[in-house]
Amino acid sequence: MRTYLRVVDNANEWLGQATKWLLVVLVLVVFYDIILRYAFSIGVPWAYESAQMLGASINVLGWGYVRLHRSHIRIDVIYNKFSVKNRTILDVVLTFVLFFPVFFVFLYTCMKWAIFAWINNESMIMSHWYPPAALMRTIVVIGLILLFLQFVAETIRDIYFLKYGRRPHEQEVMEAEI
Repeated sequence: MRTYLRVVDNANEWLGQATKWLLVVLVLVVFYDIILRYAFSIGVPWAYESAQMLGASINVLGWGYVRLHRSHIRIDVIYNKFSVKNRTILDVVLTFVLFFPVFFVFLYTCMKWAIFAWINNESMIMSHWYPPAALMRTIVVIGLILLFLQFVAETIRDIYFLKYGRRPHEQEVMEAEI
């Protein structure tokens, strides 16, 4: 169990840190497009869709990282009024009741679209560049799988906390954040 938690945490931490660099690439692509378009009246067909794909990649590949650091959105006004134990119970219940069912529908749909894109050599049609859609759709599936693995890891920690009163390898996680 500790190995699973460590591997998933490290994978999402590494990918989250690496994904931050895509933001630099995104800014450079948009800057390049703006300079060419407004200073020289030259449009580049690949810039818009590249920026769109980079932005989407940053989002989906960051989902597991955000969950690892518990930086996702929740209604803190209500949530913080509960004790730590009750918050943990609420997290576990809502994960099983809401997250997992919705997640599996979303993952199934995204996997169908990714497979369809690979089989049919589908292209994106927002510009005259027509880049292949399969890679972007596959990145979404990878992001979803990493999010799922992180949710499983966090749920294991929550159940462990409810049973033993502490989280497994909590010290290792805290050292990784410093």
